[in-house]
Amino acid sequence: MSFSYGRKQCLDLKLTDPILLSRLDNGETISKDCILTISLGAPFRRKQSDILFCWKMIAGVIEL
Repeated sequence: MSFSYGRKQCLDLKLTDPILLSRLDNGETISKDCILTISLGAPFRRKQSDILFCWKMIAGVIEL
């Protein structure tokens, strides 16, 4: 799911809200005006020499 603030494209994040995922799978659309709950996944690194990263994901969406 990608979103913007004003005219600026902000981020493209994985959507994990099960209710919204179900609605989108059924072909429904959502309002352009929403409040997003952004969560961080557990820290991880691909190899020992990498720095730790956390995935950012949309955990919940509230349509206005």
